[in-house]
Formats: sequence, structure tokens, C-alpha cells
Amino acid sequence: MPAEHYASLPDNLMVRELRYRIDCKGFRTKEIMLVTTLTDATFYSADELARVYHRRWRVETAFAHLKTTMKMDVLKCETVDGVLK
Repeated sequence: MPAEHYASLPDNLMVRELRYRIDCKGFRTKEIMLVTTLTDATFYSADELARVYHRRWRVETAFAHLKTTMKMDVLKCETVDGVLK
């Protein structure tokens, strides 16, 4: 990160920390800690943030699997040929 970009960042950042458990029969229980800048608990409920985070994690995992299967280091393109690949 360039020094001028770093210098432009705030000295403090307000975040919200959420902890929740994932219980899935047949698997170990996991405790997840989610840190977010969405601090309004009334507007962004902990349950909804946990649900959205889980959904995002599944998408990221699917992309990783796709990249591995296709033997691709990078999965992005800007051309028709790239999309067809």
C-alpha cells in the first residue's frame, strides 16, 4: 500500500464483533467470529449477518473448487475468448 494511501486512512475504525456457533449433525461444532463495519444491530441483525456470511463462504468455496478443477490461477476475463475458455 502506498504511503499516501496509508496516511489517508482514519486513526480509528469502529467495528462490531459477532460470535456464533455452527452445529451440524455428524461434524464438530464450530465457533465463528465475524468482524464487520455494519455496526447498527437494529438494521443488521446478528442472525442475518451470519446467514449472509455463510452464503458468501459457500460461493468463495465454489469458486476455489472451479479454479482448481479448471487448473486456473486466476478466474477473471474481459474478452469473449476468456469467457469461452
